[in-house]
Amino acid sequence: MFEVPPSRPRANPWRLALLWMGAAAINAVGTTFVYPLLFRAFDISPNNYRLIGVLVYGVTAFLIMVLQWLALRRFFPGLRWWLPAHGTLLILGLLLQDGMTQLAAAMFDNGGGMGASLGAGGAVNLFWSLLTGMVGWWLFRPLTRRAWLWPAALLLGTLLQALVNILVLWPMIESGFSGANPTSYVVFAWMANLLGAAIQAAVLALFLRDQRRPGGAAPLYKEREHV
Repeated sequence: MFEVPPSRPRANPWRLALLWMGAAAINAVGTTFVYPLLFRAFDISPNNYRLIGVLVYGVTAFLIMVLQWLALRRFFPGLRWWLPAHGTLLILGLLLQDGMTQLAAAMFDNGGGMGASLGAGGAVNLFWSLLTGMVGWWLFRPLTRRAWLWPAALLLGTLLQALVNILVLWPMIESGFSGANPTSYVVFAWMANLLGAAIQAAVLALFLRDQRRPGGAAPLYKEREHV
């Protein structure tokens, strides 16, 4: 009986990266089109916009977590806590969203109006990205020595989104959307989201390859034993 050495694993980092990018693309399309279609399809009063928005966000975020887990479970069998951990974060985020937004707005609000709102939203997103990244670090830590790259990748993606808001959305707001094309913001937001997902996919591929390096962590996959 013998085992095929770790230098011949079945896991394909490119397939993992494509699956992760596919989940990100579904997320980008869903968040862009689901909300407008929902509000057009149903007669929703303005008083219920926030409640419906939170419900739709919760459902879509959970579905994306499921897609991510389905992609990761084929390559990282040890991530069985991915859904429970991120699901807890999602519930916590929904419960604390209003309080944190008000706190951040109070810290940023110096008469800046919409600029203060964008700053507050960016601060809240940065906090949750850091917290989510640390949860990912805790999950990946037994599997790779470079688990610290995961929170760094999530923070970089959040900073890219903030950069789009500063360079694209804020000038549009200041000009009162005079002569502005909102589609341009959607395009740049998509590009930032997909670029952030590409960075995460590259980190995941590095985690998968790191398992095979001599002296690294134990390989994730072992081929079946043959007589």
